[in-house]
Amino acid sequence: MQTNRLAHYFRRLTCPVYAILIAAAFGASPANAGGTVGTGTPASCTRAAFNAALVGGGNVTFNCGAEPHTITLGLAKQIFSDTTIVGGNIITLRASNTNHFKVPVGTTLELENISLIEGKAKSGGAIENFGTTRVTGVTFANNTATESDGGAISNHGTLIVRRSTFSKNIGGAISNDEDGMANVEASEFNQNQGGAIGNAVLARGLTIVGSTFTDNFSPGSGGALVNVSIFGTVTVTLSTFSGNVAMDSGGAIFNTRNLTVESSTLIGNQAGGKGGGIRHFGDPGVTLNLTATTLNGNTANEGGGIYEDGSEVSNTRYTNSTLSGNESESLGSGLFHKAGNLIMSFTTVADNRGGAGIHVEGGTLSIGNTLLSNNTSNCAFLPSRLSSGGNLSSDASCPFKGFGDKNNEDARLGPLANNGGPTLTHLPQAGSPAIDAAMGPIDTDQRGIPRPRGPKPDIGSVEAQ
Repeated sequence: MQTNRLAHYFRRLTCPVYAILIAAAFGASPANAGGTVGTGTPASCTRAAFNAALVGGGNVTFNCGAEPHTITLGLAKQIFSDTTIVGGNIITLRASNTNHFKVPVGTTLELENISLIEGKAKSGGAIENFGTTRVTGVTFANNTATESDGGAISNHGTLIVRRSTFSKNIGGAISNDEDGMANVEASEFNQNQGGAIGNAVLARGLTIVGSTFTDNFSPGSGGALVNVSIFGTVTVTLSTFSGNVAMDSGGAIFNTRNLTVESSTLIGNQAGGKGGGIRHFGDPGVTLNLTATTLNGNTANEGGGIYEDGSEVSNTRYTNSTLSGNESESLGSGLFHKAGNLIMSFTTVADNRGGAGIHVEGGTLSIGNTLLSNNTSNCAFLPSRLSSGGNLSSDASCPFKGFGDKNNEDARLGPLANNGGPTLTHLPQAGSPAIDAAMGPIDTDQRGIPRPRGPKPDIGSVEAQ
């Protein structure tokens, strides 16, 4: 695999002689090890001083005075030796019609507390990575990929992103490409054009933790995240997707492969077609897991919160989650399920508008211990849909006939609010028929609070206080 990646990288150079000339011009020979850019004044922090400090890799720091300072790069920097660049939160590197850094196989680049702006390349407007790149406290702004994805970073190796910001990049922010393994922690993605993160067909894996995706836009599908990788699982935890827009499907997320979303919020996202929050087009044998997650205020033509279709042998599972206040112009304001196998348990579907809260047109559905309240209508099911018991519907639209099912009863459900935990939830009020009425065991509710609190768990995603 590494041999293929190395060949892939060097094919992108015109010829071996050109590569050698670039290395020499960029100061990439291993004669020295790191250095300091500047002698204490802004005037001393030049492009030439930066090139000299990069010679041989090592630790590169800046001594440019106390005020913010920008250095404009004329050519991309080839990182042929392990290099750490520390900007001290006052240094900006601007690229002029090129990307900032190229990292080949076997080499590590670390960037700390620095800004990379206005890079421009076919892919990886700021960084094209085939080795290992770690960025901490880095701002990527107004970078562009002209022919592919990855307006800020194109990753074919190992990428670790911590406490960084991606803003107004074109061609998306990060493209996790062939052979890429990416880990994103506590980072922000704002107003990127072409989506925020794309996980490509041959990418090796992607993990997102504690990050926010706000007002990103895709002219196609996946306003914030696209996952089509045939390897591994994409995992999203403790993250928020808000105000993202896809002109086609998946206002926040477009997914065809294994995806787990846990303890996260998708709010106010919009799709021109299907799946205002998530469009899951499940390939055979793949699974979408939604756990302890809230989808609120998302809009689409069909499937205001989620739209699911694809293979009849794909799987989705919702547990301890909330679909609330989503809207569709036609079918499935909370959820439209067209194909595949869906298991829904201890979930709350409330206050969705347009189509039915849950619309099932095909595939199979096993629904249990789920609470449906105050949707335009709660259910639009074909007769063969299956209840596993313990459901509560506030109207008579759901054909629930399982043990412990309750139909056409006021759920006495509180508004969507901060009831504790990382996501907004609906709390059953005193006297709710949901209290102590579930038919199966479960250890915690959506907030992570242990349950049951009475003789049995409560129906829906939240245990009454």
